[in-house]
Amino acid sequence: MPIEAIGAVLPAALAVGLGPFPVVGVVLLLAGGHGRRNGPLFAPGRVAGIAVVAVLVAVVFRGADDPESTSSAVAGWLRVAAGAALIVPGVRKWSRRPQPVTRSTNRAGWHRSRRRRPGDP
Repeated sequence: MPIEAIGAVLPAALAVGLGPFPVVGVVLLLAGGHGRRNGPLFAPGRVAGIAVVAVLVAVVFRGADDPESTSSAVAGWLRVAAGAALIVPGVRKWSRRPQPVTRSTNRAGWHRSRRRRPGDP
């Protein structure tokens, strides 16, 4: 049973571990002034951070596959909260989108300021 769980989680774990953010972080740390000291300290910190998150998820969502458990209800409400939290920046970005370009605003500032002659668009 634990082997099946490890096999199910391993692709996601590899994606998190080898994603672009930790790789870029290591490159920046090694290229910095104290790279020999900071680079090796990043790895245990990263592993410890992921381990803490994994333990918290395992404790909070223990029994989440059982529809009658409280963990299942917590998981459901967390999904609703995550969805609502993602709707807010989506609406914000949508409301700040550029307005459609009209013929009068399509020109550059210097072009709009020039003197109009008959027949000019």
